[in-house]
Amino acid sequence: MTEPTKKITYYDFMGVGCGTTSGSASDSSFNSDDVDTVSSTVEVDSSWPIKKELTSEEVRNDIFYVEKQAFETHILPLMPASKGRRLTTGSVIKTVVKDERCVFFMTQLYMYQDYYALTNFRTETETFIRSRGLVPGQKIWVRWINSYMEIKVVE
Repeated sequence: MTEPTKKITYYDFMGVGCGTTSGSASDSSFNSDDVDTVSSTVEVDSSWPIKKELTSEEVRNDIFYVEKQAFETHILPLMPASKGRRLTTGSVIKTVVKDERCVFFMTQLYMYQDYYALTNFRTETETFIRSRGLVPGQKIWVRWINSYMEIKVVE
């Protein structure tokens, strides 16, 4: 069942719906130029439009792939124009990803011909896939929330 669209107020990209986080704006992995902060009320679709299972290659290489059509339908239109315009085949931009534990990761987002890839997916102390012991077939849900991508590991 899909959750309805609702209004959420964002004051910045950190701490949205979270207590403390492992990643923070003071971590050396975070650069304020890489993050778009917002201080307003916006409407977001609280559903999870991209649902996938981790592949053996993603687990082995600690990388996360999203099919191009799904990314361009559900993520790209919600990204700030300044980031979206910089994405061309073979290009890379830095972006922030938050997981269901409220841990923020600075990642590199690459655009390839048929897919998008999140690489260098880490905080100072952990990586998203290997550190958590995720396995092939693990269900992952993805959405864009205002200024960052949110990823949820589904048990």
